[in-house]
Amino acid sequence: MRRVLNYIPALFTAIVWGSTFVASKNVLNAGVSPILLMTIRFSLAYIILLLLNRDRLYFEWNLTELKMFLVGTCGGSVYFLTEYMALKHTSAVNVGLISATVPIISTAIDSFLKRQKVKLIFVLGSIFAFFGVALLVTNGKFSIEIFPLGDTLAIVSSVLWAIYGVVLSRIESDIPESVVERRMLLYSLITILPTVPGTLTAIPVFPFS
Repeated sequence: MRRVLNYIPALFTAIVWGSTFVASKNVLNAGVSPILLMTIRFSLAYIILLLLNRDRLYFEWNLTELKMFLVGTCGGSVYFLTEYMALKHTSAVNVGLISATVPIISTAIDSFLKRQKVKLIFVLGSIFAFFGVALLVTNGKFSIEIFPLGDTLAIVSSVLWAIYGVVLSRIESDIPESVVERRMLLYSLITILPTVPGTLTAIPVFPFS
C-alpha cells in the first residue's frame, strides 16, 4: 500500500504538468508573447522559492554550478521558449503527445552516457504508456493534423527536457532540491531577460469588468 501511495505525487505532477499545455495555449492565444509568459512564470516561482529557502545564495565556479546552469537552460528558458513557440504553431494535443516521448529520450541519452543497453521491459512499457496518452488526448480518435514547424519545435523541447532530466540526476544529492530548483529559475531568468524589452510593448490589456 505504501508503495502505491508513492505514485500519488508523481500522478499529481503529471496531471498538473499536462494541464499547463492547455493553459499556456490559452494565454498565448490571448496575445501574451512566449518570452513574457516565461518571465512572469519564472519570476513568480523564484520569489516563492526564495521566501521558502535562502540557503546557498552565492555562486560557485565548479562543475555543480555548470550542471545547474544546464538545468536552468535545458529545463527552463530554452525549453519553455521552444515549447511555447511550438504551441503557437501547432496544437496542444500534438505537443502533449510529443512530450510523452520524453522518458524514452531520457533513457536513451542516459543509456548512451553509461553505455548500457535499454531493457526490453522498459521499451514495451514506454510504448504502452505512449499509446495510453494518445488515447486520452485524442479521445480515442487517432486523427492528428501535422504542423511541421510547431511539431519540430515540440520535438526540440522534448529533447531539451530529456537532457534536463539526465543532468539533474547527476547533481550532488547533498544539495537541497529547493536550492537546485531556485538556482534553475535564476539561470532561466538570466538567460531570458535580455530578450524581454522587445516584448513589453505587446502586452495585451485585459478587461476586469
